[in-house]
Amino acid sequence: MRLLRMEWSQVGIAMAACAVWTATAVAQTDAPTQTDTPAREQSRVQPESEPADSGTDRASDEAEGATPQAEEPPTDPASAPVESNGADSETGGSQAADTQTGDSTTTTDTSAAESSVDVSTGNLSTTNLNAAGPQATTEQTSEDGKDSSKNAEPATKDGPWTFLGAEWKPHAQVRERLEIRINNYAPGPNDSSEVHFVTSRARVGLEVNWSAVRLFTQLQDARNLGAAPPADNSNASTGMHQGYVELRSPCKCGWLRLGRQEINYGDERLIGALDWTQPARSFDALRVHLGNADSPAELDMFGSILRDQQRFEIVTMAPDGTETTSMGDSNGDYLAGMEFSWRPVDFLTIQPYLIYRHDGPIADNPTRDRDIASPGLRITSPGIGGFFYTLDGTLQFGKVGTNNHFAYGFAGDVGYKIDSPARPAISAGVALASGGSSAGEDADQFENFFPTNHKFYGYVDLFGWRNIIEEHIKVALKPKSLPFTATFFIFNFGLQDGDAPWTNAGGAVLGQSDESGSNQLGQEIDFVLSWKPLPGVGLSGGYGLFIPNKGSKRLGNEDPTHWMYLMFGGKMGS
Repeated sequence: MRLLRMEWSQVGIAMAACAVWTATAVAQTDAPTQTDTPAREQSRVQPESEPADSGTDRASDEAEGATPQAEEPPTDPASAPVESNGADSETGGSQAADTQTGDSTTTTDTSAAESSVDVSTGNLSTTNLNAAGPQATTEQTSEDGKDSSKNAEPATKDGPWTFLGAEWKPHAQVRERLEIRINNYAPGPNDSSEVHFVTSRARVGLEVNWSAVRLFTQLQDARNLGAAPPADNSNASTGMHQGYVELRSPCKCGWLRLGRQEINYGDERLIGALDWTQPARSFDALRVHLGNADSPAELDMFGSILRDQQRFEIVTMAPDGTETTSMGDSNGDYLAGMEFSWRPVDFLTIQPYLIYRHDGPIADNPTRDRDIASPGLRITSPGIGGFFYTLDGTLQFGKVGTNNHFAYGFAGDVGYKIDSPARPAISAGVALASGGSSAGEDADQFENFFPTNHKFYGYVDLFGWRNIIEEHIKVALKPKSLPFTATFFIFNFGLQDGDAPWTNAGGAVLGQSDESGSNQLGQEIDFVLSWKPLPGVGLSGGYGLFIPNKGSKRLGNEDPTHWMYLMFGGKMGS
């Protein structure tokens, strides 16, 4: 199936039309100061919203109120040939197999450098926090999977300051986390060894609300403790994490936002803020939202520049050793998304969505040319008599170089919450994604885009939504009278395609073989305990164990791997 290529100008026209609508609404109405926001709306307003209570989330509360996850490394998924969250077979700097050709390539992309925590070592590599591409590696979704950034009309009556006719709200956060990994599978110098590290994040921000205008800025410093000696900041990432202007309609039925911002779609399986990693992820984007949390229907659209236009030098080596130089051009890399949410009844939400991505040539791969469209449908219910469920499925079409791209992914969860003081909940689910066998040109690995992976596929971070067959059971306790949350998981993992690579949450290849054999990789057990003694302050810890089966041993990973963490955090302001 031939994908009709979407030019960026068409995305701009659509966004401009929405901008005109919003601006017209603002001009025609006397915009009163926003002084009230429904409780349901507030839970989705803030950049650091407190998670709501629901059995659909796959993790307990993190130290300062978000949700803990295992780690996946933030690299540049915009340039990955198939997988898009971590080691990039074209540009990520790690060796990986190209699912189009089966060849192994190793290159380095310096055009969109980022700050990252390497899952194989835990080290925070730092280049440029403000690079054009988002940092691809966790999460900010509330426990019911809703995007906390979708409705950004805050309740200004609680603002601490009023100055020059505007509400001023400061925000601050500090988070410290110790992690230990034993028998780490990720390739590199720390393979099959013990790795321990402490990461840190500090954020300060300011939100200003004036009539129909909202301004938000957030500065961030993320680092590995001990990586930078005194008086040396070279191994830390410090810069603007978010900075945008937002225009709101006076009827509280829509807004337009322009600038660097976090974006969460659905429950973040394909687009997420990746809040667990200390650098997290944000996009340079124009975003338009119609409707609010009390509307039966909402429409959200965004367009993001991942890498700007470039002109680069291409060096070609002839067989006789002669070098020739030429110039190449790229129109850049782009990402666009659209999500429609319809709530026909209170206990059901239907969300059709479409994600489109274009990757152009780069210096390390001057022939790179990729277009992928991913239409999907997500159906979720927060609870019917104690039962809850989520279903998410998507198909993908497009071109990768000269090859057609076709892939698919499905995930589902169903559970039951027991009405008792301990508030126990038990759920079970599955996930499936195509692997991309090299046997045919039209069989490609599922494109994971910019996800939050590890809250879904095990905290040890050995899997993402690519070439996977996964089943799990989750048990959670959230007592009403105690500030504790305990969560227990059991996973079973296998490869959808035994000839395609096994990649971890960040996209690094953990194994691949042309020989036939078992695709059953193993089981994982995770346990997380969180304690919140005060509002905005908390402590959490967890342990994960992956037990390899025949499939893992066939691919060279014979020993169990362990992961442990302890995290403390605190935040001020919402």
